[in-house]
Amino acid sequence: MPAEAHPYSAVYRPIEPDTAELARAHADGRASRVSSELRIKLLKGTTATFLDDTTAGLKFSLPRYVGYLKSIRSHLIHIVQYEGSGAYIIVDDSTGDSTIVFGKPVASPDGTRFVVTSMAGAGAGYDASMIEVWRMVGRKPEKEFSYDTGNSPWEASDPAWRDSVTIDFDKSSFVAFDKPDKKAPGRLTRTGTTWGFSDR
Repeated sequence: MPAEAHPYSAVYRPIEPDTAELARAHADGRASRVSSELRIKLLKGTTATFLDDTTAGLKFSLPRYVGYLKSIRSHLIHIVQYEGSGAYIIVDDSTGDSTIVFGKPVASPDGTRFVVTSMAGAGAGYDASMIEVWRMVGRKPEKEFSYDTGNSPWEASDPAWRDSVTIDFDKSSFVAFDKPDKKAPGRLTRTGTTWGFSDR
């Protein structure tokens, strides 16, 4: 967890400013923070506001501005949660409509899709174990493909688009707590109207 938002303290402490977030917001020019409020200026002239919630447990939520995804015309917010890596909110830059995904989105070169991956790892399993592809339908993301890697010998990480229908990623396999994961190349390819794993 970030130092300014450590949820395990038995005593509440005021959250200090996240300087990295403030720098990203300042550089973008469309986002700002006022105390516990993250504010995003929308193209239609209104403001989308996201509030910190420091309640211990499932309600704990710290929205942190990540940046602007130009190819899908959306802002990206990381929701720091009480346990695990948290979630991400994709916010349409005009309407303010939002979509929650459980991994950092990586947009395709043509901006028609994005991929997310998440690893539960060998620890407490707070995070999802999956790889997903979402497509942009108009201005709204819709899930197009999802594969649960929880029962697989590997988990997906570090996705990168090779082209608009091919995603390379790492297959990470747990070895031991004192050793790094074993990695192998993975590939996800769209053929016709379906996605499937292929050799890389």
